[in-house]
Amino acid sequence: MGTNHKPGGRPPGTKQQKKQEAVKTRGSAFQRAIGDRNSGSTYHTAAQRQRLPGSSVWHRQHAQKSRAEAHEHRKKLSSIEEKEFLSVSKTRHYWNIANVDEKGFLLRVPWRHNVVIFRSGWRDVDGGSGRSTVPQDGNRELIMVVDCIGADGTVLPPFIIMIMKGKQPSFAWAKDSLLEKALFAASPNGWIDSELFLEWLKRCYEPTTREKANGK
Repeated sequence: MGTNHKPGGRPPGTKQQKKQEAVKTRGSAFQRAIGDRNSGSTYHTAAQRQRLPGSSVWHRQHAQKSRAEAHEHRKKLSSIEEKEFLSVSKTRHYWNIANVDEKGFLLRVPWRHNVVIFRSGWRDVDGGSGRSTVPQDGNRELIMVVDCIGADGTVLPPFIIMIMKGKQPSFAWAKDSLLEKALFAASPNGWIDSELFLEWLKRCYEPTTREKANGK
C-alpha cells in the first residue's frame, strides 16, 4: 500500500515524531501570540490570531508552565534525558555490526572478448554451435578479495589474497593511489582459510575498529 505524501517530499513520521512536531508548533504559536500582546494587542485578539485560548496565552506570558512542563516531575526521565536516551538507542544498533564478503577474480581474463570471423564459416565455429570461441593459454591466476563494511558506514581496507610463490604465506600492507591502503596475503590456492581469516581479524579488523568499538 502506497503512502499519501507528495513525491520527493518528506515521508510521514512516527506517532512520537508527530507529537513532538505538534508541541513545537504550539509553542511557536504561543510565542507569536505573546509578541502580539507585547505590541499592544489584547489577550483575546492575540490568542484568536493564533487560534489559542486567551487564558493560556496569559498564563504562558506570566511564566506559568505548560501542561507538559507541569507534569515533567512525574516522568521517570526528563525531556532532555528522554531525547538523549532515544539518540543513543538509535545509534547503538550499529555498534560492532559488520558485513564481510569475499569475491574471487581470475587474472589475465578480459571482461569482453572481441572476435572477428568469416560469415560463411559461422556455423562451423565451435563444432557448429554458432558461438565463437577464444583460445586461452591457460596462464590464469586466481586472487581473492575480502571486503568488510560496518553498519555505521565504516569501510575497512580490502584484504587481497594471491597464490603464494614460496612455501610460507606472507603478509604485507601496501599503499596505492586508488586503494589508499590494502592488506595483501598469499595462500597455496589463492583462497581464504581459517588461519588467514584469523590473521585478517588481528591485522586489519581489530586495529581499524578499535577506536570506534571503545570496549563495547
